[in-house]
Amino acid sequence: MLRDGQARVEVIEVMRRRFGASTRAADSYIARARERWATESTDIREVQRTATLARLDRLFARAERRGAFAAAVSAEKLRAQICGLLAPRDIHVSLEQMDVSKMSDEQLELIARGLPHEVGSIGHRAAEVEVH
Repeated sequence: MLRDGQARVEVIEVMRRRFGASTRAADSYIARARERWATESTDIREVQRTATLARLDRLFARAERRGAFAAAVSAEKLRAQICGLLAPRDIHVSLEQMDVSKMSDEQLELIARGLPHEVGSIGHRAAEVEVH
């Protein structure tokens, strides 16, 4: 029922009728089930990520042995992307629209770290940003 997206009150009502569970017991069960799913979901993603990285490692090694360096570089780039190691290639900021004198230290730090597209989420729309 929970996995099917039924509302909490419906699940509690069914548990009360079928198993004589109190609202407190049903809520406890629902909370434990959601925690378990979150853990399983994280575990599954990590297993899939690890398997993908292992396949890319094998692909890289085969490509390198064959002298297919373009394929090896592609595999390595994909591996870096999966690991979160790649920064955006180009960031275009319209400087005419920026007034850094009114920016907070936090906003300036985001720009310095190469995240100008995050500046607007802090409070001011400081620049038009295009990330490629």
